[in-house]
Amino acid sequence: MDSLKIKLTTINNYSFDFLKERLLLEENLLNSENEVNIAIEEFRKFLILVALEIKPLAMISPKVDDVWHQFVLFTEKYSDFCTHVMGKFIHHKPNTTMDPVPLEAIDNVLSHYQSNFGKLPSFWFEGLDETSRQYYLGNRDNGVIPKKWSGWTG
Repeated sequence: MDSLKIKLTTINNYSFDFLKERLLLEENLLNSENEVNIAIEEFRKFLILVALEIKPLAMISPKVDDVWHQFVLFTEKYSDFCTHVMGKFIHHKPNTTMDPVPLEAIDNVLSHYQSNFGKLPSFWFEGLDETSRQYYLGNRDNGVIPKKWSGWTG
């Protein structure tokens, strides 16, 4: 089995039970066990896009980002996962004016998600303000770029 297949299989089979437990204990944007399960599965898909070397990638979903934040807090597990599964550290980069995530990261996550998994579920847009939601859906006529998002730039 080639290294990409191994990586994808490992991502799909990786137990995020420790994250599920923690997310259910924390007060966050995820309101139920069902939402936590969905967010973890969507985070797996994001990791698969990273494994496919698609970069930069935006993390536009507040709920899926909660999973990533929680994983980063488990520093030893996160570092081990990045090193042994992904082959490199996957930095979580908040978008700021002084250190922006390129705008192409938004289009990359939208287009590559669709080509690999189908239409981006509405779950990704839950918890967003209306301007950001419209921007991510392609309604960019007002020129207002979302301010609160993050990503991976490779």
